[in-house]
Amino acid sequence: MLEKIQKLLKRGETSADIRSALAELDIAKLSDDYSAAAARRSALLLSGSDRDVLDAEKDVESARLAIERAEAARNLLEGKLAAAEAREFDENFERQWREADAEAKAVFEYVKAKVVPAAAVIEEALQRLEKADTMRLHLYRRIIENVGFDNAAGRANCPDSVMERISKSELLPPWITSKFAAVSRRIW
Repeated sequence: MLEKIQKLLKRGETSADIRSALAELDIAKLSDDYSAAAARRSALLLSGSDRDVLDAEKDVESARLAIERAEAARNLLEGKLAAAEAREFDENFERQWREADAEAKAVFEYVKAKVVPAAAVIEEALQRLEKADTMRLHLYRRIIENVGFDNAAGRANCPDSVMERISKSELLPPWITSKFAAVSRRIW
């Protein structure tokens, strides 16, 4: 039994290896072996020779030592298991942290490379939208002022707004269309 326990203690350092070693420690079976050896010794006290009783006592002592060794190994393995689980948790967490940090850095670089220039273009487009809507509003007022007159303003309809054109075209995703609409509403 001692040799088997020593092999179990030398197994790998992963929690799975340690759990496997713990599963092989069958203390219940060792207790049954001890009980059987003690019962055999008791029976020999009344029926066996001194030699038989002394041999039976050796068996009882060996069975007791096997239990104690298995319990000591279990205690040691349980401590190693707790340490292995803590180490594996830390390793897993640190790996996940590194992955999350790497992804955050990659997204930041992507934003710098792609989104910042796009944001500048969008900002310019919003400014142009504001200018176009202001020009349209000016025309709209002139048309109103000239209703009934026989001139270009009196006969004209107001041109479609930028927002009307954007909405009809469905070129942009809704979230950005709403940004353009918000700027356009400020003018009108």
